[in-house]
Amino acid sequence: MSVVAFPAHPTPPADPATGPATGSPIAAAVERFLESMQAATTRTSYTETLARLTAVAGLDYPVAALTPEQYAAVMERWTTAAAATWNRHLSALVSFTTWAQRQDLLATNPARRLERRKPARRGDRAIPAARLDKLFTNPAHALRERVLWSSCMTRRPAPRRSSASTSRTSTWSSAAPGSSPRAAPSSTCTGPPPPPGCCPAC
Repeated sequence: MSVVAFPAHPTPPADPATGPATGSPIAAAVERFLESMQAATTRTSYTETLARLTAVAGLDYPVAALTPEQYAAVMERWTTAAAATWNRHLSALVSFTTWAQRQDLLATNPARRLERRKPARRGDRAIPAARLDKLFTNPAHALRERVLWSSCMTRRPAPRRSSASTSRTSTWSSAAPGSSPRAAPSSTCTGPPPPPGCCPAC
């Protein structure tokens, strides 16, 4: 009795969108990630960063095997750049990592050792005096505007009057004509002492 051998199940071909069984190659994953972005400006900005990642890891390197050391090698190019530039490229790596995790292409976080940088604080933002003088004397601007700008810059706040001088009250009572007035606590007169006999309330 002869035995008929049935053919084994053929191995399914690798999906070009997901790559070989070892994981999606980084080149294909980066292309899919960039195509999923709606904003053209963001896509252009992220392209530079992810092109650097592809060059460091290799076109066929699996996304699932990306390491913090490779991410650090990518960011090494912008070590001496401004904080804003560093943060922009780091945001590209973090966004790609988050997307790859949602697509089940990556189980770890290779960007976990990288930190955003604080931008340097700006110095005094006051307009230099030389620039103001040039602005006030520039004949390209109308005389009215130049005078107004100059007065606004040189104006000083008026000193505030003390409320004690206006709230202070004095009471006086009249005496016989020719005599000096004397203070009387029950009087209602205010201000400096009046001449004798001029105030009916005294």
